[in-house]
Amino acid sequence: MKNALALIVNSPVTSPAIPSWNSAVVAGSFLGSNLSCFQYDANLDFFLNHVLSKNKLHHYQTVIKKKNVAKFISKTEFKAIEKACERISKSSISIDCLRTGEFYEPEKFLLVKNHINDLLLCFSSAFFPSVTGWGSFFLKTDHFVEDPNINPFVLLCKQGLKDKIDRVDPDVVVLLISSLDQLFAGKTMGWFIKSNFPGKKVVVIHDPHIPVRHCQFFDHIFSIAFLDPFFNLLHTLGKGTITSDTRQPDFNRLLLKDYLTPDTVLPVNPSFFKDKKSFWTFLSHQQDSLDVKGFILEGHYPGIENLLENESSDLFFSVSKSMDDIDGSDKSGNQHVHCPSCFKMVCWDSPQKETLFKTQTLWDLSKLGVWNHVKIFGKTRITLRKDLFSFIASNPNIAHSFENQDGKNSFNQSGKFRIDPEFQSYAKVEQLPGEPFWKILQDPVYLLLYLNKYGKKDLFSIRADPREQSVITLGSRILFEFKKPDDLDGKFLDEICRMVEAGGSVDTKYVRYNLERAYLIGYAMENGVIVGNSSLKHPRKEFIERINQIIGMDFTHFLERGYTSVRPEYRALGVGAKLLEGLTARAGEHKVFSVISEDNTATQKIALRNKTRKIAAYYSEKVGKELGVWMPEQMIEDNWNLKK
Repeated sequence: MKNALALIVNSPVTSPAIPSWNSAVVAGSFLGSNLSCFQYDANLDFFLNHVLSKNKLHHYQTVIKKKNVAKFISKTEFKAIEKACERISKSSISIDCLRTGEFYEPEKFLLVKNHINDLLLCFSSAFFPSVTGWGSFFLKTDHFVEDPNINPFVLLCKQGLKDKIDRVDPDVVVLLISSLDQLFAGKTMGWFIKSNFPGKKVVVIHDPHIPVRHCQFFDHIFSIAFLDPFFNLLHTLGKGTITSDTRQPDFNRLLLKDYLTPDTVLPVNPSFFKDKKSFWTFLSHQQDSLDVKGFILEGHYPGIENLLENESSDLFFSVSKSMDDIDGSDKSGNQHVHCPSCFKMVCWDSPQKETLFKTQTLWDLSKLGVWNHVKIFGKTRITLRKDLFSFIASNPNIAHSFENQDGKNSFNQSGKFRIDPEFQSYAKVEQLPGEPFWKILQDPVYLLLYLNKYGKKDLFSIRADPREQSVITLGSRILFEFKKPDDLDGKFLDEICRMVEAGGSVDTKYVRYNLERAYLIGYAMENGVIVGNSSLKHPRKEFIERINQIIGMDFTHFLERGYTSVRPEYRALGVGAKLLEGLTARAGEHKVFSVISEDNTATQKIALRNKTRKIAAYYSEKVGKELGVWMPEQMIEDNWNLKK
């Protein structure tokens, strides 16, 4: 397409698994007019032909040695670079695996992702101190825009961008900047165009929340939310007119098979469409003509549940919401959440308001099989950030994944998927092997595809150990043991005490004392780690006397079930229920009771499922709330005159 009016360029760095929505919107603006355009995904070119190119390994190794990178980083980091380069040279792994069905095999995906991480480390080392990640870029300053030794986008400009401009010869080069990670690359390409093609106009189109300032490299800057000034500019340069009536996003000019994904997923902003009919007409067309399987919906759209209510569609979606919009007013837990079956994931923006964030909606969605992903922004107030981190760390079965937008980048790692130990209630106990598989997937597109393939419950149970290159499934090999305290090793009992303390629901002062004198201790183990525990203990004399007074019967020889703790990753896998069942079956001639706070609905539901019934309730001044006394139904005597 020689002498096209515009060359539309998607700037690096974003995910190489999905095209740009803004690129489709701008390209679609040319439909219905006699003006021409050409699309160039410089981000995909950057990853395929530079970052993830094994053929350039020798060149990057030479650069690393020439720059003497070892002088600027630690010995440990430099050894990691050397080992990564060595693994790459010996590896037969191809990133093409990400475009095939092997993508859905967790073990093979892990191998490919480890290979990609090695390539990213080697590439970043060659352009130190620039750090290039999967869909991310970090450099403390932008003063090195002209330095090819630090700026990894200079070579991309000299090859890919120059080739496209030479072939297309556009009047205008449109640089798309949709995230802060693309800003430096956008400036680099603007500088390159002005230096080598001074007659070309450089236009930047950015998302409203990205602060793009005027500089000598940009002739015009427009927001994707208001393109009329851009259309007016094109009208003055071309011989046609573009109006908003002719606009229709266009992905057809892109080679979707080149993106690193086995099934095509497209981004869409529902606010672009005037009504539900036009929205679904567009989706159906993409499904039929481009074989699209799913969509990531960008922006917060009011009434998204109603918009996606279409039972005839087999498409699947990730949607965006703000935690500030959560109602959560129903404290009883009976709040109805409207959720179309096509919902696979909700990406939550962290709250900005002073009021405490609500979590009931997240819990309700999780029960419906929806994956909750929380994005925590730096502008979130410190107190809210702490509350969020604490909640996420304690409830991974509700807030399934997270992304810390303010996570600090270092030379070979990112803090985006880490939570400081101070927020983790189970930080002091022995850690589970590996890490959640969603952290390996990392990319929202990959997470959505895996959710559609496996479902929330199965994906949540998968953990990966990148070092051992192995994958395990939580809950597949749990062993239950029931032992007397004297039969337990001291270190083992220490770990159970730490588990009880991590649970946070009991006074920890006499935990070890009471466990050493318990009737029976039950615990669940998997992969050499305690994942849950409970016990039958002899209650204190003072406590029994009070229970006797409240209920009006003698509990002197009863055993109390307590000190129950289940790791957050193992909740909803039946661990607590099986411990309760096993302890009750081994109580012998003793009767068993347990005390559950009236606001602990989760434990009450477990008790009910295990045929345990509340026989009394009382107010505890010590804990400041109502407590219930529960017993297994088979142990309750018919002649007991229980208070209703």
